[in-house]
Amino acid sequence: MVRKPILLLLVILPVFLLLASCDIVLQVLSLSPFPGYLAQAVASTDLHEEIVAYVGSEDAEWRGAVHVLRNVGPPSEEYVFLIIRKGFGGQRVYALDTELNLISYDSIVDQYPLSLVDANDDFTVGNVKFDHTDLTATTPYYPDISIYWEDQAFSQMASRNYVLRNMGDMIEVGEFDLTWGSLSPTQITLGSPSNMWLRGIGFDPVVIDPIVGAEPVYLIFTTSDTDGDDAFLQIVRTPASDYPALATPIFSTYPVSAPVDGVRGWRDCYYTRKGVVAETNNRGRYVLVSLEGEEIKRFWVTREDEPALDFDIDGNYYYILDEKDMRLYKAATGF
Repeated sequence: MVRKPILLLLVILPVFLLLASCDIVLQVLSLSPFPGYLAQAVASTDLHEEIVAYVGSEDAEWRGAVHVLRNVGPPSEEYVFLIIRKGFGGQRVYALDTELNLISYDSIVDQYPLSLVDANDDFTVGNVKFDHTDLTATTPYYPDISIYWEDQAFSQMASRNYVLRNMGDMIEVGEFDLTWGSLSPTQITLGSPSNMWLRGIGFDPVVIDPIVGAEPVYLIFTTSDTDGDDAFLQIVRTPASDYPALATPIFSTYPVSAPVDGVRGWRDCYYTRKGVVAETNNRGRYVLVSLEGEEIKRFWVTREDEPALDFDIDGNYYYILDEKDMRLYKAATGF
């Protein structure tokens, strides 16, 4: 007698998920007490014991950050990195595989935001280096260089590390050698029609972008002159070979996407090979847009403000930390 309700649920659920990109369904979902990633989850892991052991107690103040990085190789490997930052200083970085098995971790007394695959093909997360061969952790990794919280970074293999910094109507490109020795920074004017702020970067060293004819570095900007609830987004396609001395102004020199309205400013944006993901001005609802600025899909994630999450480079999965339950989830994007 219980089979009919179960069969009905199996029919209704796929249809409901198929409609989940429709705006009216997203509005209904956003009123639900349950986050969208629960329905999209394919794996999860309980990190309660590890987090409490580090922060000291159940009610200690802390925040998390998630980064998904894939190196060039060979072999090319992808890992999930979780940063736990204590409210009174210090952080621990955990390295997990894509099935959410914990591999290694290390701690550092200060807090650092930097996250990239560096020029040695190692994973650099929060000033902890994880060796690409076995994920052995080393701290501190780079020397005492000035890193701001909103800096973006990428590297060219066996060559240079680059750190990009917002400076009003310019960005500064800091150039560093293989051991993070600092070279002279270069300041690049934007020439944008509105105040823009660099909120994400995508470097894809294994493809050639047909628009720029080279390995692409995608610079993802949002407007910075709004209250943050109704900004627009634009993507600038630049060739990696032009760094650090980009041609200026970059908004009139390099290909620029159409503006994407209705995103939240002051929020990270995420590059994937299927497009760029940004949070919309309806909190918890995200949008996937093409590199040309065309909307592809909207989807519901969570009502939590500024959740700790990141997307894999293929755009197949995202990883998100439930800070209340101290559980890390792997969820399918459906892209």
